[in-house]
Amino acid sequence: MDLGFLGTAWAVSTEERDNTSIFLKSGNTFILVDCPGNVWGRLLKMRLNPLELDAIFITHGHVDHVYGLPSLLEMMRLNGRKRPLSIYVGEDFLVLVEKLLDLFEIANHPDSFKIDLFGLDYKSSLFRVKDLMIETFPVNHTVRNLALKFRNDNVSIVYSSDTAYHEPLAEFASNCDVLIHEATMSTKLGDAFREGHSTPSDAARIAEKARVKQLFLVHVDFQLVKIPKRLLRKRETFSMVLLSYQKILKSTVSRR
Repeated sequence: MDLGFLGTAWAVSTEERDNTSIFLKSGNTFILVDCPGNVWGRLLKMRLNPLELDAIFITHGHVDHVYGLPSLLEMMRLNGRKRPLSIYVGEDFLVLVEKLLDLFEIANHPDSFKIDLFGLDYKSSLFRVKDLMIETFPVNHTVRNLALKFRNDNVSIVYSSDTAYHEPLAEFASNCDVLIHEATMSTKLGDAFREGHSTPSDAARIAEKARVKQLFLVHVDFQLVKIPKRLLRKRETFSMVLLSYQKILKSTVSRR
């Protein structure tokens, strides 16, 4: 399974980092998770065709997770997309996405392609998108939000989305190959400054409890860029990578 990071920043992007967004490719299945910024251009930079996307997941409705969606869909239309596209969104934000698409009249052109919107409830659910099994799990953010698990026959990848430390997430991510966990805040800022978000230490605790093989830290703020590299050492049970500087990154995940 191919995993790519199109952005790794929190709500404020930088010269090096766009807001957090990832993609997964497995066989003939191509999925985007969250849609800020210039997703079209970043996929092209990776030599990927955005028209081949099968589905988009919007984990929740905070602006840094959804503001690029109308632009991406319009670029698809202008580049001749004809086949339908599925968009999955937490049910609390289904109306928000509908209004966002209506505002820019995304579906009102003679050559518009079909968009199928699906609302996801906040219970654990399991369904298939082509080659991938998708599982959802509620996490602890300032609004209702969902973690996602992607599985094919060989590999499992879990994305926490935005969440405070949430111990049940460790069971959801148990023994997965990759855990992508948000790490928005520096520990030294204190609890009062990080409602609904995690620190690198929080993410590491979840990874250790889950016994994952690799941990990637995303949704990071400017404070985390200053973390000494010696603190990002290899743990006994997993390797941890802080994606602090935006370098568009793609890697292939395989069972070890």
